[in-house]
Order: sequence, then C-alpha cells, then structure tokens
Amino acid sequence: MIRDIFLGNFKELCKLYVKSVPRFKKIHEQHVNYTSCKIQDEIIQLSCQDINEIISNEVFNVGFFCSYV
Repeated sequence: MIRDIFLGNFKELCKLYVKSVPRFKKIHEQHVNYTSCKIQDEIIQLSCQDINEIISNEVFNVGFFCSYV
C-alpha cells in the first residue's frame, strides 16, 4: 500500500515485531495510541530485552562465538 510509506520508523518497527512476537501481536492489534515518547521508549526497551534473550539463547545453544574488533 502506498500509505505504508508514510507510517514512520516506529510503526514500521512495530509491524516487524508483530511478525515474530505473538504476545506483542495481541497488544498491537488493540486500539492503542503509540505517539507518547514514554510508551515508545518502553516498547523499544522490551523489544531490546527480547532480542538480547534470543541472541543469548542462540549463542548458548551453539556453545561458542567469535567476536571481531
């Protein structure tokens, strides 16, 4: 849709996050206003925690990792 071009970064991020986090999808489908900076910051913080947990679990399951500096 042409309208999707104008959603903005935060709303695009929410659409992407909905695809991978079922519990976020339930909340996102409700009529909620995301314009508050406080709410946006909280959602970003929760997303970061989930992403860190996913990456940590993947590294733990592999058993090793490599870091380049």
